[in-house]
Amino acid sequence: MEFDVGKIFAGIGILIGSVLLVYILMVVCRTGFCRKIASKHNHVLQILLCFLFFIGLLASAFVAFGTEMAKYLITGVGIALGLALQPIMKKMVSGIVFDSTIHAGCHIQCGDIKGQVIEVGIVHTWIKDGVNKWCLHNEYLDTHPLKICAPKSPIFSPDSSDQKPPEESLVLKYW
Repeated sequence: MEFDVGKIFAGIGILIGSVLLVYILMVVCRTGFCRKIASKHNHVLQILLCFLFFIGLLASAFVAFGTEMAKYLITGVGIALGLALQPIMKKMVSGIVFDSTIHAGCHIQCGDIKGQVIEVGIVHTWIKDGVNKWCLHNEYLDTHPLKICAPKSPIFSPDSSDQKPPEESLVLKYW
């Protein structure tokens, strides 16, 4: 494979241009007219700027080294994204499983937490006991024993240390 110095410098120019464009857009959005929309924690803006940077990086690799290098770059980014999103996808799959099993209003015991399910989301499940409101990752529900109980079961009484769960309780275990 022969390298053309002119193409490499053109690719570097595209890369520098895309970095400058992303930086200028970020500064304008955070200080300009759309400051309220683009706060420091605006994830949509961050994703759009990352996507714009990736397009510039891909274009610079294509101009400098050709289609093969652009293919390798896309493959590497795909593998990196797959590994980076693995924990989030694990929580989402757990949420889908628990969404079909547990619904709002169920009384559950999971590990040391006992209470009524308020909401089951894709990543989190909200549980309210007598005093506190708990936000649990669905992965926690997947890794700890989970019991669905009747609202008046002995599990929810204050002195439940030596009482057995009622007949209505259902122990769930997922592999």
